[in-house]
Amino acid sequence: MATVTGQRTTGNVAANQRIIDLSEKVLRLEPDASPLCVITKRLSKSQTTNVTFRWAETERTTRFDAVNNGAGYNTTDTSIVVDTGTLFSANDLVKVPRTGEVFSVTSVSTNTLTVVRGNGTGTGVAIVDNDPLYIIGKAEEEGGTAATARAVDPTFTDNYTEIFKRSVEISGSAGSEVQWTSPHDWQLQHEGEAIEHMVDIENAFLFGKPASVTLDSKPARYTGGALHFATQNGVSAGGTLTEAGFETFLRGAFRYGSNNKTLFASPLLVSVLNNFSQTKLQTSVGDNTYGVSVQKWISPHGTVNIVKHNLLEGATWGGYGILLDLGRGNVKYRYLAGGPLGSRDTKLYRNRQAPDRDGQLDEWITECGLQFGESKTHGVLSGVTG
Repeated sequence: MATVTGQRTTGNVAANQRIIDLSEKVLRLEPDASPLCVITKRLSKSQTTNVTFRWAETERTTRFDAVNNGAGYNTTDTSIVVDTGTLFSANDLVKVPRTGEVFSVTSVSTNTLTVVRGNGTGTGVAIVDNDPLYIIGKAEEEGGTAATARAVDPTFTDNYTEIFKRSVEISGSAGSEVQWTSPHDWQLQHEGEAIEHMVDIENAFLFGKPASVTLDSKPARYTGGALHFATQNGVSAGGTLTEAGFETFLRGAFRYGSNNKTLFASPLLVSVLNNFSQTKLQTSVGDNTYGVSVQKWISPHGTVNIVKHNLLEGATWGGYGILLDLGRGNVKYRYLAGGPLGSRDTKLYRNRQAPDRDGQLDEWITECGLQFGESKTHGVLSGVTG
C-alpha cells in the first residue's frame, strides 16, 4: 500500500479509484455496410428448397449476323455463307446496313443461304466479308400456310446456398458484472457480430465464386456473387472517368432490362459522379430505398439509383461501380427453407454452449445464396482512378 505525502493529484491517486471518462454509448463503425444484402432481403427474397438452386433464362433471338466469306460476293451471287445459319429461315427479309440492300431468303442449308438479291429486283450491291446482316422479319405470300414454328431453349444457371456463422461468448462472471460503458459488453459484442455476419454475406454476394467442396470430410458450398455473374456490359475507365465515358457505360448497361437500376458505387466513384453535371444528380434529405441512402442520376438511358458501397475499396475495387437491375426480380436473396426444421434465413440461436459451461455462447446462422439472372441487364464499371 503506497503512502502519499502532500497534495493528492490525478498523478498519485490509485488508478483503480478513478472513473475513466468513457462515452456512454460506444459508437459503431459502418453500421450500414451491407446495402446489397439489405435491399435484396427486402425487395426480392424467396426460399429455395435445395442447397443447389437453379434458374432459367431466355432472351429475344438476335437479329444480327454477318457474312462469312473472305472473297465477299458480287452483285448477283445468290448463295451467301453466314456465321450462324440457324438464325435464318425461308421468307426472311435481310438488310445489309452498310449498303442498304435488302434480299429475301428462299432456303437455308447449314450456314449457306439461298437468296433473291435486291429485294426481288435481281440487282444487288457488292458484299464484303464480315458485312453485318440484319433480319427484318418474314414476308409471307397470300393464301399461304402457317409459318414454321421456331423456339429457343432456355439456358440454366446454378448457384448454392452458403452457411454463414458468427458467435459471441462470455463467461458467467463477465456477463453478470456491472460495467461503466453502455451498452454492456455482451450486448455490444452481439451488435458487432450481427453487423459482421451481414458483411460476410454481403462480401459473398459481391465477390463470391460458386463451388461445392468438402471441408473436414463434410459437404460445403460457396455462393457466387455479382462480379462472378455480371459478365456482360463490363467497361474499364482505364483512369480518369469523364461524363461522356459514364454515359457510354450506361448506354450499354441499359440496352436490356428496366429503365431504373441501382449502382453500387465505391466512395471514389461517388465523388467523381458528384463532380459531374449537377443537373443530372438529384438528392433530397432523407431520400432512401429500404433504409439505404441514395442519390439519383438522370440519364436519357434511364434512372440510376446511386448507393455508396464502402466495401468497394482498395487498389482494384476502389474504382468499381456495379450496376444492377433489381426491379425485375433478376437479383434475389435465396434462403434455404421448406423442410421440417424450418427456415435457414438469419436467426440468432442462444445458449449454444455445453451444458456444464459456466457462461453463454450465442450464434448467428444464415444459409442463403444469390440468384443473379439475365446478365445483359446489369453492368460493371471498373478502373476509375479519378
